[in-house]
Amino acid sequence: MIPDKINMCKILFIATFWLMAGSCSAITGGYMSEKLGFFVLVPSGWTVDTSRVDEVVVSDSADSSAFISIKRYQIESANEIESEDNLLTAISGLYMKLGVPNSSKEQVKFSVTSDRAIFENNYAAYDLTSKILYHKYLKGIIGRKADNGQFLYLMIAAAPQDIYDQVIPNFQLVTGSFIIAEKMAPDLFPKTNTLKYFLIFIILVLTVFFFTRNRRVQMSRNPLGKDSGNFWRCASCGRVNHIDSKFCHRCGSERKPLNSPK
Repeated sequence: MIPDKINMCKILFIATFWLMAGSCSAITGGYMSEKLGFFVLVPSGWTVDTSRVDEVVVSDSADSSAFISIKRYQIESANEIESEDNLLTAISGLYMKLGVPNSSKEQVKFSVTSDRAIFENNYAAYDLTSKILYHKYLKGIIGRKADNGQFLYLMIAAAPQDIYDQVIPNFQLVTGSFIIAEKMAPDLFPKTNTLKYFLIFIILVLTVFFFTRNRRVQMSRNPLGKDSGNFWRCASCGRVNHIDSKFCHRCGSERKPLNSPK
């Protein structure tokens, strides 16, 4: 997907800013993922791996144990985050799934603007394959596309503890330059569908009305006043039925013919 003009201007501005900042790490260039809809700057000597279907990995060419994983997850409409309380629960659940320590709701930190929520965390974790202790930095961005619901971008930067301090500037370069290159909706949380609730209210009102009316008809000796000649009452159960019905709609009893005049 080609980014809109506003996002392209942002991308060019960020790239120019970092290139002009002399204190920053050397920059090879920028990388745009049309499939995942984002842009990042790439440090000099680092490579971009796009071989995975749903993930982009930016890693140090000299030491591939230092890397940044970038993924995007679509949030199903049934699980959309509708409030900050929902957001807190969602982030806490994500931390527990990833094995982030201290992932209770009381310790989850995040910030919310009109169109996105951002959360960050630093933690240590052992790599099960190499048995090396990694220092990890996690950054998540939850937003809403203009035409496709909510999504989560998840960035995890990881490096062994002994080299983490050396690669921090490169991690900051990539995560700090991250830009969503697709058009976003102005609101993170879905707006309440007032029409839906109004229709539900109308249905409830009509249900009560017809139930009450039917109850009144069934209990009345003259169910519909002057039109009562069009109805008959079942001798077995007392239900009022239309004269066109030969059998009672409640108990199935056959309508008895009226006594003929002698």
